[in-house]
Amino acid sequence: MTWIEHHRVSEVCATQAESLLREGRRDEARQQYALAAEAEERALEAVDLAKTRTYGITAVSAASLHFKARQTEQAERVAMQSMRFDQLPVFARHQLQHLLQVVWAEETRQMTDLRFAPGQVLVSVNGGQVVTGGAPLAPVLETVKAVESIFHRAAEFLSGADHRKRGPPSKLIQDEYRAWLFQAPPGSYQFAVAIQENGAGGVCDVLVRGGCERVWGVIAIPK
Repeated sequence: MTWIEHHRVSEVCATQAESLLREGRRDEARQQYALAAEAEERALEAVDLAKTRTYGITAVSAASLHFKARQTEQAERVAMQSMRFDQLPVFARHQLQHLLQVVWAEETRQMTDLRFAPGQVLVSVNGGQVVTGGAPLAPVLETVKAVESIFHRAAEFLSGADHRKRGPPSKLIQDEYRAWLFQAPPGSYQFAVAIQENGAGGVCDVLVRGGCERVWGVIAIPK
C-alpha cells in the first residue's frame, strides 16, 4: 500500500475515535486511536524521504495518535526515531519535542499512587512580561486561583450542590475535586491542570472532558 492509502485508513480510524470520544466511550475511542496510529506509522514508513514536509507531518501525526491511544512508549519511540532524520523540518522537530515533554509528564503522573481523571486542561498566561517558560509570580498565582475557582464552581454545579453565593467551597468539594499542576510543553508560560479522583470519577470526567482526551483544551488568561 502507498502512503496515501495508509494515511486514509488512519484518518478513518481517527474520525471514528473522535466520534466515540464525544459519546463518552473512551476505551473504544482509544482502540480506534491505536489503529489510526498503526496505520499512520505504516504511512510514515512509505513516505518518500525527499518529501521532507510530508515526512514531518506524518511523524507528528503518528506520535500524537499513539499518545491519544495512551500508548506513551510507542509515542516516545516514534518521536525519537523521527527526530534522527537529518532533514526533518524545524516545525516537526519542535512539535515532536513538545510532544515528548507531554509524554514524559504523563508517564510521571502514571507512576504516582494517586489516580487522576483522564486528560488535563492546558492553562496559558500570555502578554505583558510573560516569556517562554517564565512569568511574574503575581499573574501566575492569580491565574491558578481563577482556574481553581472555575473547577470548584463546575464541580458544585455538576454534583448538584447548593449554589454558593460567597466564600470558599465546602471541604467536601475541595477534598473530592482537588486540582493539581503539572509541567506543560513550552510556549509562553503555561501549566497543565489535572483532577485527582477521590471516588467521584463521573463528575471528574466531565470537568476535564472538554478537549482533554483529544489534545488539550486551552484556557487563555492574558495578563
